[in-house]
Formats: sequence, structure tokens, C-alpha cells
Amino acid sequence: MFTSSSGNFRARSNSSNGETGGYLEESHYLPHQGYLHAMISTVSFHPFISHFSPALFVAGLLLLFLSHKRNDKKLKAAGAFNLSLGLLAAVVACFSGMVSVDINLRSVVDVEGHQGYAFLFTLLYGFSSGYAYTNTFSRTAVGFYLAGLLAMGICLFSGYRLIYS
Repeated sequence: MFTSSSGNFRARSNSSNGETGGYLEESHYLPHQGYLHAMISTVSFHPFISHFSPALFVAGLLLLFLSHKRNDKKLKAAGAFNLSLGLLAAVVACFSGMVSVDINLRSVVDVEGHQGYAFLFTLLYGFSSGYAYTNTFSRTAVGFYLAGLLAMGICLFSGYRLIYS
């Protein structure tokens, strides 16, 4: 481990035999918690960006559900708009996740499963957003909403496992 004025650094391994791969990982040491990785580092905003899309997806679906129960077109428009903003956030989160892998913050093997679920969630998010504007309450739309919720849960869990394993 190396110490500098900005924090503690420790060498990360790029290979399976444990040799250091020539790059350093910043971690912050708290005596009662051990090493914690920074939530927002100077090179990757992925952890910060990636939490907007699930929140907007759930909020959008709740607004669509309320609009159906109350027969309110303004709530329906607000729900569809939330889904649109969340889709934009999901696309940006996918790209920021790919950048995090490209700059060797994590190995490709570690992140492949999470990326696959994230891409599936983004694809289902796109279909859900489209159906929110066209056939909001059709069976197909509800199927995409439910599949999106399932993919979102799996994606969130795989991201959790990346950080805390």
C-alpha cells in the first residue's frame, strides 16, 4: 500500500497469478470499516449515474399505475416522461460502466454479468418507454413493465455483488 496526500493506494492485480498490473486503486481507510472504495472517483461517475434509471423507472411505473386508477392524463404524461428521462440515464450508465471497464477499474470478467443485465434492462426500458407513450396499458406494455422490473432487480443485485464481494 502506498500513501499520498490525497488518500491511500494499493496495487491491483491484472493477472490470475497475483502479479500487480501496473495500476493503482484508490481506497479510503476508516478504522472501524476497513477499506472502502470511493463512490464517485475522479475517473468514473458510473456509481453516481447508475442510480437514476432504477429510481425513475419505479417512479414512472407508479405514476402510470396512479394515472390508470384515477383516469388522469397528466399523471400518465408525467409517468411516460419519467420513463424517458430514466431511459436516457440508463444509456449513460451503460456507457459509463463500459468506460469504467476500459480504464481498468475492474476486470472484464468481473463485470460481464452485470453489464449483460444492464443492457437487458436498458433494452426493456426502451420498450417500456415506447409503450408508455403509445399503448400504455396493453398486455404487452404491462409485460415489458414487469420484465423491466425483474431485470432491474437482477441488475441491481449483480451491481451490489460487484461492490460487496
